[in-house]
Amino acid sequence: MLMPLLALSLSATFVACGGDDDTTSNTGGGGGEFPPVEKQLTNEEQKERLNSIGKEVINLVPASDFEEILSLGEFIRKQYLDDEDNELTEWLRSCVDAIQSELVDEEQGYYGTYKTVRRTYAAAQFRAHIVWQNGAWRVTEKNTSDLQVACPDRNGQQVVATLNTSSKTKKVYVGETDGDYDDYYQNGRWYYEEEKVLTYIEVPEQINITIKQGSKTIFEATVTTDLSSMSGSYFNLSRDAYGVTVNVSCCGYTFENVRVSAKANSSNGVQASFTIKKDGKALLSASVTGEVDVKGGYVDEDDEVEPEFNGGNVTQLTIDILGELQVKGTCKNIKTFIDTWEKADDYENKTNEMAMRGLASTLNELFTAQLFYGTSTEQATMKLEPFYKEGYWNNNRWELKPLIVFGDGTSYCMTDESYFNEDNFAALTNLFEDLMKSYERLWNKYID
Repeated sequence: MLMPLLALSLSATFVACGGDDDTTSNTGGGGGEFPPVEKQLTNEEQKERLNSIGKEVINLVPASDFEEILSLGEFIRKQYLDDEDNELTEWLRSCVDAIQSELVDEEQGYYGTYKTVRRTYAAAQFRAHIVWQNGAWRVTEKNTSDLQVACPDRNGQQVVATLNTSSKTKKVYVGETDGDYDDYYQNGRWYYEEEKVLTYIEVPEQINITIKQGSKTIFEATVTTDLSSMSGSYFNLSRDAYGVTVNVSCCGYTFENVRVSAKANSSNGVQASFTIKKDGKALLSASVTGEVDVKGGYVDEDDEVEPEFNGGNVTQLTIDILGELQVKGTCKNIKTFIDTWEKADDYENKTNEMAMRGLASTLNELFTAQLFYGTSTEQATMKLEPFYKEGYWNNNRWELKPLIVFGDGTSYCMTDESYFNEDNFAALTNLFEDLMKSYERLWNKYID
């Protein structure tokens, strides 16, 4: 469901293939200057509006926003992270070695011993203050209240990364891992000692990460987990609820209220949302609400039951760009939608026009997707329609493609450049291509 909806919104504002000169009206697309639309626009009027919104988005996210932090990251990586055998790695090994293993079971075989142990990992086991001094990493303090790593940037300012976790945690089972394996030769034959580890982690209610360069905070993140939503230490997808909220700030951008919560087999039990802002201005926000029917999905030390997904609904999916363009969608039955889509991919159906039209009709009844400009007035909808395609060696077939239908009755295929083409969106396309090239140059400069 996400793919056609994202195509409807993002391809409209970003990846349209262009062809007009840069004469699009500047009456809108500048910090919400485009007024909300109460009337239905023609496809020509929507072309103008989509051009303007797309240009505004592109101009707000230049690659230069990330130059400073990528340059710093490259310097730290090359200057401080090449030496693997140092005091820092020794400290990490000692932290892992200090984690106690609880013996669960031991089996003595003819050629050796097979042990099952239980081990729990927690952030509290990895706390220290680590500083780059005199050309090497030094652990200056151990058993501190946080994990802190510091090193100078190219100008001598201290860059300090800090990890803090709350004392409130929940022990959660994550599965089996392989432990130590040793073999030895004795009395003319080889023996072994093998270990299986039942691994747990202590999930903190809150995790805080900050990176400061001098007195300036250049990165900040908070992760909050709803520990009360889990009934025990073992996952049960069909019974338990899960919830996490993330907030991140970096390079002038904030990812606010990135929320995911899920409880199967309950009305509107699945919810997810996020908002991306730059300098306080909302660029993109999205939210989805739905429900899912799950059986099984249970795992503990002694048993594991694979989840069985029997269906679900998307009651509302909303994507908002700059507060000026919204795409909304629903899906009545995800399992039926997927099954029907798979039928449309069968060779026999692809060669049968009536069958494909019937499958398209079923899919269109199951989902909705509409386009709006700041009001409840529907400006366009998306449908699936069979299109005939001639292939080599008489391999002709029908394929389902997304169709955008405007309020004035005109409709265009969204994938064949009948609307999103060089004649309609040239200036936007050129701007987008320049943006992608600038990001590519940035990637090659600091990461590739």
